[in-house]
Amino acid sequence: MGMHLVVANDLETLADRLVDRLNEVPDDPFLPETIVVPGDGVRSWLTHAIALRLGICSNIQFSYPARFLKETFSLESKMGTWETGPLTWAIHAIQQEGGVDDLTRARAIADVFDRYILYRPHMVKRWSDGEDVDGSLQALADHQLWQPELWRQLETRLGRSDARVFEQLTNASANEISFTGSIPKRVSIFGLTSMPQPQLDLFRVLSTKSEVAVFAPVSSSSKWDSVRSAWREELRFPALRDAHPRSTGGFRLNEVWGRTNEEGHKLLLDSVLVTSGEVEGPLDIKRDSAGEDDCTLLSSLQDAIDHDTIPDAEVQLDRTVVVHRTFGAARQVEVLRDHLLHLFNERHRDGSVVFAPRDVVVLTNDVERFAPLVQSV
Repeated sequence: MGMHLVVANDLETLADRLVDRLNEVPDDPFLPETIVVPGDGVRSWLTHAIALRLGICSNIQFSYPARFLKETFSLESKMGTWETGPLTWAIHAIQQEGGVDDLTRARAIADVFDRYILYRPHMVKRWSDGEDVDGSLQALADHQLWQPELWRQLETRLGRSDARVFEQLTNASANEISFTGSIPKRVSIFGLTSMPQPQLDLFRVLSTKSEVAVFAPVSSSSKWDSVRSAWREELRFPALRDAHPRSTGGFRLNEVWGRTNEEGHKLLLDSVLVTSGEVEGPLDIKRDSAGEDDCTLLSSLQDAIDHDTIPDAEVQLDRTVVVHRTFGAARQVEVLRDHLLHLFNERHRDGSVVFAPRDVVVLTNDVERFAPLVQSV
């Protein structure tokens, strides 16, 4: 079957395309649809978006990548001892044998090892084979040699690592894998811009049994086109960043903030093309009109990011992009509250509200610091 990738630089457009897929009635209309989302926020937004387009959002099973794969591939019986909790206590036990009792450090090491399994599987598999290498498969520095040694001690206690389980499932044919119950006829993955390679590999295996479609937002259509045109053959891991240079000379924000999105889409695109899947997009944004909304500072900024061009220096300033300068975290939250109240008070000519709470997302670089302030203010 292969995977199907749909890309657009606008979630509304992706939601339209997802609804088109939902309207394709399956053989059994009573079977629930399976949609995999990155988190609760996207799930809530997508539920509302589907209801707006179809009049109702029902008989849909939402899940998250790790949970869905664990349930589908019966990973509960194959994995679990290498998750952060069990890892922490195993590392702590090894510490105590060496005369050290530092649970906080054990938890920090467990977090790092857990991420290694997902993002550096090739490295830890070499560790299991007795090779002390880093993520680029070069010899580790002397001060880092304790990591592979600790890894091998953990394998003695906990058994084979989850990286080996992922490898076994990826290399096996779909007919050799014991799936849990019935496999969904089709799976839609919505809103993810990147995914760890082991998870992508499992979705690739699943695509031989089920119709898997990925609806992925992209920050810049122009940048994505360059990624698509540069793909020639299946990626080899590990791939050094210098071996795949990025195009330069466009909009500065794409250069600074777009790397993660771009590299995530390289993995998505690679997983789709090696399965002979289809690629659709980037889809165009459906604008309500070509009127004054296309001449705002915000729309000019969005177009510059999408086309990877330098913004027009002559664009007229307005209040579609506002910067507040304040002092202190508490004051920042107070200004945010006042600004939101002002936006919620705006009305269209027919009296309907311009913005509702569901239209707002608050982004911060320090959630633990600002979340209590947002709740209290």
